[in-house]
Amino acid sequence: MADLKRMFWIALSAGLLATPSSGQEDDRPMAEAATLIRVMCDTESLPLREDVLDTLLHSPSVVLAAAREVLGDNSRPADARLVEIGFEVFGDGKVFGPRTSLVAKLSVFFPADPRDDTIGERLLALIADKLRQALREATSADEELLQRRLKSVLDRVALAEKRFQDAQALVRQLREASGRADLSHERVLDEIRELEGVRRDLETDLVGVKGREEAIAAQIARISETMKSARQSDPVIGDFEQVVRVRQEEFDMTRKLHEAGQCSAADVNRATEQLAMARAQLADRQHQAMEAQGGALLGNLNHMLVDLTIEAAETEARLKHATERMARIHEVGLLDLADRYENEAGLRIELSREALVEATQLRDEIEQRLVSYELADVTVIGAK
Repeated sequence: MADLKRMFWIALSAGLLATPSSGQEDDRPMAEAATLIRVMCDTESLPLREDVLDTLLHSPSVVLAAAREVLGDNSRPADARLVEIGFEVFGDGKVFGPRTSLVAKLSVFFPADPRDDTIGERLLALIADKLRQALREATSADEELLQRRLKSVLDRVALAEKRFQDAQALVRQLREASGRADLSHERVLDEIRELEGVRRDLETDLVGVKGREEAIAAQIARISETMKSARQSDPVIGDFEQVVRVRQEEFDMTRKLHEAGQCSAADVNRATEQLAMARAQLADRQHQAMEAQGGALLGNLNHMLVDLTIEAAETEARLKHATERMARIHEVGLLDLADRYENEAGLRIELSREALVEATQLRDEIEQRLVSYELADVTVIGAK
């Protein structure tokens, strides 16, 4: 429709302008009638072009059928074959969404009949009606095709949804089996490397702690043996030990006499004080001897040994935990699960999601196409 106005004439048969069947030329005058019509059509179903309209107007179901209905087939059957039409399109048409509308002048030329001046009007109306029917028949197949496509696409959507759900179920299954949400292969490898490093460090630390613990224990034992020997060889300590034994015997005797009523409570108290003083003197002498043989160092070493024992227990607990985690990783086959997660579940999730998005978009497009779908129409605007 490049030109502002185009005119094409449509002959309804190869015998257009031919003589009647009697073999003599028809010398009756030809009459003309014209009107403006508006043609609207869904151009996605049927392009609204001159060649398309030309084909429809040439079809037996449009002009020829209209002429036969108006002029009749019995009295003068050749009259229907003498009908010609003119079709003049104005402009390139207007687009309304998927529909295109154009205005054209429809002219009809037919044998005049002075007894009936409604032939032209009836021919124009019937031709417009027949053209409307032809357009609708030509586009109805497209609506049926859209319905079939929609059914097929809905099946694709359902299948894509099921595959996507199956992929999600596999992901949940792998996560539950692994006991973690992040099953990426790189993350699992990082965790294994980290655990192996932690375990090596803890094993090294534990060896050091145990070594220090054994060395300090040996040092404590040596110092204790030296102090024991010093106490045994110190004559003053022996004297104080003898005094303690004597005071203990006196205390025991005084208590028995007191119980027998042969001495006073003051005597028992005095014996008790003398025993306590003897013991204090012995302890003080032993302390002096221990200090001389490294007693202060022995106290520090004992504190260090306690700290090392606690540190060793803590290190062993952490090492046990790391070892159990490594055993758990190997037990559940975490690397294999990670491989399945990425190479199977992850790929299935990605592919099924893409398929679902594509099928859903196509479904929406077809549904929108069906919602906006309208039948073709030919409207008679008025005489021209």
